[in-house]
Amino acid sequence: MQSGASLSGDHYRGEWHNDMRNGNGECEYANGERYSGEFRDDVRRGQGTCTYPTGEQYTGMWEDDLPHGHGALTLASGDVFEGEFSQGARANGPGRLTYATGQVFEGNFVGDLPEGDGLCSFPNGDRYEGTWHKGYMHGQGRLVFATSAEYTGEFCRGRRNGVGTMVEGDCRYTGEWNNDLRAGQGTMQYSAEAPGMPCDVYTGGWAKDMRSGIGTMKHSNGDVYEGRWAADKRHGLGVLVFGNGDRYIGEFRHDEPSSVRARLEYANGDVYDGSFRGKPHGSGSYHSAHGVRYTGEFCEGLKSGQGTEELPDGESYTGFFSNDCREGRGTCRYADKSEYRGDWKAGIRSGHGSQEDGDGCRYEGAWLGDMRHGQGVQHYADGTVYDGAWQGNKRHGFGTAVFSDGSRYQGDWANDMRAGTGSATTFGGASSPRAATPRSSSLQATAKPVSSPLRISPSSGVTSQGQIRAPPSPVVTPVAAFVRISSQAALFPSQPNHPRASPLARGPVTPVASMSSRPLQLPSTQFRASPRSTKL
Repeated sequence: MQSGASLSGDHYRGEWHNDMRNGNGECEYANGERYSGEFRDDVRRGQGTCTYPTGEQYTGMWEDDLPHGHGALTLASGDVFEGEFSQGARANGPGRLTYATGQVFEGNFVGDLPEGDGLCSFPNGDRYEGTWHKGYMHGQGRLVFATSAEYTGEFCRGRRNGVGTMVEGDCRYTGEWNNDLRAGQGTMQYSAEAPGMPCDVYTGGWAKDMRSGIGTMKHSNGDVYEGRWAADKRHGLGVLVFGNGDRYIGEFRHDEPSSVRARLEYANGDVYDGSFRGKPHGSGSYHSAHGVRYTGEFCEGLKSGQGTEELPDGESYTGFFSNDCREGRGTCRYADKSEYRGDWKAGIRSGHGSQEDGDGCRYEGAWLGDMRHGQGVQHYADGTVYDGAWQGNKRHGFGTAVFSDGSRYQGDWANDMRAGTGSATTFGGASSPRAATPRSSSLQATAKPVSSPLRISPSSGVTSQGQIRAPPSPVVTPVAAFVRISSQAALFPSQPNHPRASPLARGPVTPVASMSSRPLQLPSTQFRASPRSTKL
């Protein structure tokens, strides 16, 4: 039987049996609820739908006038829960909760909240599968981002906390997390420049998603840095070993080597100790594996300023440098005990300087290209002095030679021999102007004057007084103290060919291991900041 009735303010229309609502019916309750479904013995029991004055709606099984069994509850917010109910409340156990925002959770519920295992899909495309606690992702889980990045590990109250692995493209981080950020100890593997190529790997401390504290960075090119980090950059004391075996030990500042004192060890055995500013800069010392030692000032990786250089053969130089070469005033002591004091240019003697050899020879004057060139005075071991012009380490031009016995020659010279116009004075004798012979013969002063004048022809070849013969038109020279010797003989018996072959005739000074051939500078090494992880 179907009829409508008003019960205590409720209005019912539907089936009755034994004077009670039994079967299907619709009821509008005085409290504003509206129910459509099954009744039994005057109460809601079976399948039915109830709309509440709050805007919520329940569709499902009923028992004793309360939701009980499987059903779906739509909240005023638009969220929909589908699952088990007990005595009018959501029962503990499996269920599905679809939020109005598009988020969907499928899993276990306890006390109206996700608890235990569950799967959640987010409206932005992210997807989480794992354990839950009081409605939060909590414990072990796997979060796949819409970008295809993936995190597997521990969660706490909805955020990545604990130990986990994050994969973003070719990048992979495994380590500790705090409040959804990398923090603590972890290893980051960065993208390779090309498939199959080695990649950069960092292992060490993290803070706020950036490298921080003590850590080691291994680069794909073979470089390895171990030391302190701050704000994702090398900062503090560290050791950088390059792929070629070179090693830098010192301070870093904002990712760049910068230290008041640092140490750079090269793979070939060379060592630098001193100030650093990306390159050796300031005061420091450099020792090469070949025995070259330099102590002094550097600028941008090159010897520059005042310093001392020692070579393995015993040579040492103290003075000024520029662009890795001797430049300016300096003193060089050679292995043979000779010493040069004066000007240098581009690593060789040039300008004004004096050199004193161990055998008593001494030169002071102009230099060019590491040779005596220009005006200068040469003192020889036997007391002879030459004061005049030089060219290419030889007497050339106008000059005066005063011999140990007091004799002298003043005039022109060419290629280390008298040539041109000049005058000669013997010991205790007179002097006269003299035209040079065609062969520019070298003359030797004798200790004793010859009693009779000598007649010297251009090709006479006279070597003793007994060989003298009068030519038809001889040139009479009133000099009584000269005797011809071999045309190629040296002017001074103690100096064959030229005053000193070594070290005055040395070429440019070239250390065994020249600094200029291998500037002290640090290879530029670029460090990429790791991409920040996607926040959940």
